[in-house]
Amino acid sequence: MGAASAMTQILADHGRRVEILEFHQYDIFEATVTFVFAQHQTKKVWAIGFGADRDLSIASALASAAGRLHG
Repeated sequence: MGAASAMTQILADHGRRVEILEFHQYDIFEATVTFVFAQHQTKKVWAIGFGADRDLSIASALASAAGRLHG
């Protein structure tokens, strides 16, 4: 989970902590989609991210989760 760990650290460094509760990733056509169920304190959200590869998809999903959790 190198990309996920790196992205959660980057988000935490910017005050946007995200804890991954569930993680699902699928290859679709020539891209990747990632679904994450994430939480911060007591708030929990589902988020989705698309990318040309697995790492970009993870980064997109975690950025989306951070946006939903922290507004």
